[in-house]
Amino acid sequence: MTRKRVIAILAFAAILTLGAVAFERALRERFVGPEHSDRLADPPRFLTEYLAITKGRETLAKDGFNTNVWTLVPDSRSLSPDGRADTYFVRRPADPNSGTFTVQDPNGSRRLVHVELKGDRITSCVVRPK
Repeated sequence: MTRKRVIAILAFAAILTLGAVAFERALRERFVGPEHSDRLADPPRFLTEYLAITKGRETLAKDGFNTNVWTLVPDSRSLSPDGRADTYFVRRPADPNSGTFTVQDPNGSRRLVHVELKGDRITSCVVRPK
C-alpha cells in the first residue's frame, strides 16, 4: 500500500471513531438524565429495595418530576441478597447492588430509575426508555 492510502484509511477510521463517540454521547444526553451521587455515612451491607426507591424518588424530584404523579410499577423479577423478593426494584444479576425500578405517570409514560451502591457511594439517574 502506498503511504497516501494508509494515511487516508487511518483518517477515515479516526473520523468513524469520533462519529461513534459523538453519536453515543448524543443518545445518552437525550435518554439519560444527570447522575446524582451521595456518600452514605453508614452504608448498608447491600442495596435494599427501600434505599433504592428512596434515593430514586429523590432523584426524580431533583430532575423536576412530581413524585406524587409518577407511581411505582410492580416488577418482582429479583431477590435481595438476603433472599427477600423485591416488589419494584430489579437487580442486575451480575451486581445485586445495582438495578432499576420503573415509574409511570397517569398518561402511561414511563421512566426507569437506575440506582447503584458502591461502598459508601450511592448514585442514581432517570432514564427515558427508547
